[in-house]
Amino acid sequence: MKIQLFAAVVIMVALSSCQTKTKVVEEMSYSERKALAGVITRRCVEQGYTEKSPEFVPCIKAETEGETARRRRARLHGELMAIATQRVTCVKISGVMRCN
Repeated sequence: MKIQLFAAVVIMVALSSCQTKTKVVEEMSYSERKALAGVITRRCVEQGYTEKSPEFVPCIKAETEGETARRRRARLHGELMAIATQRVTCVKISGVMRCN
């Protein structure tokens, strides 16, 4: 049990350590998706749901949708930050403004 908890923490830290390189679920490998499914399952168990309780499946669904949305937002944020930090130079040539 301690090893599983440690593994879950390591995975969560690894997944959240670099927002600009966050993989959306669609880009994850099978093993990455399987590890993420374990993390999501543990979240629901930590909230007090058991696999036999009727609330377990809705919890899994909500956590999965939330994780997918968080990853998409993190990816978009990283892309927007990359765009925002690009240097733009504009030059007026023959009355026409040209920017790179």
